[in-house]
Amino acid sequence: MSLDHNPYAPPKASLEAPPDEGLELWRAGKLLVCRHDAAFPDRCVKCNAPAEPPPVRYKLTWHSQWWYLLILVYVLIYFVVALIVRKRAELHVGLCAKHQRRRVLSRWVGWGGLAAIIASIWLGIAYDIGFLGAGGMLAILPWAFIAIILSPQLRAARIDKEYVRVRGCGKEFLASLPEFIE
Repeated sequence: MSLDHNPYAPPKASLEAPPDEGLELWRAGKLLVCRHDAAFPDRCVKCNAPAEPPPVRYKLTWHSQWWYLLILVYVLIYFVVALIVRKRAELHVGLCAKHQRRRVLSRWVGWGGLAAIIASIWLGIAYDIGFLGAGGMLAILPWAFIAIILSPQLRAARIDKEYVRVRGCGKEFLASLPEFIE
């Protein structure tokens, strides 16, 4: 038995983690790159302020832009193929109180506005009130524009087997992340 070897001595492992072990979030220009099961910090992904619980769930889908060419052939074929080839990811991210309020407001404007437009068009046609139906039809474009502008959306830029690339995160949040190196 060697004098150097003590079976009761504590292990001599390094306490420092390897550089990439444990990392789940990176930045690549204006994109957030993360693993599918990434644990997000308790910071707002829009402004990097402390996040309010609970985390917000975003279900992201993505498919290659080349599939949009099927719309030229037939829209129904595109929808069926897009449902088959899309890749999905679910992220639980933090939002501050300000951005959570904005998200709730955008949902009210989005769904409430859509319900009001459909109701006005239907009432205009059903009761032969021309200005009500026409007003509902004219309101579709401004409603869609406002709903999109208000929504603090995260959008998938690309989803593959290992990583999810996301658009829509704030500069401050991205600046706090390490650079992604493939």
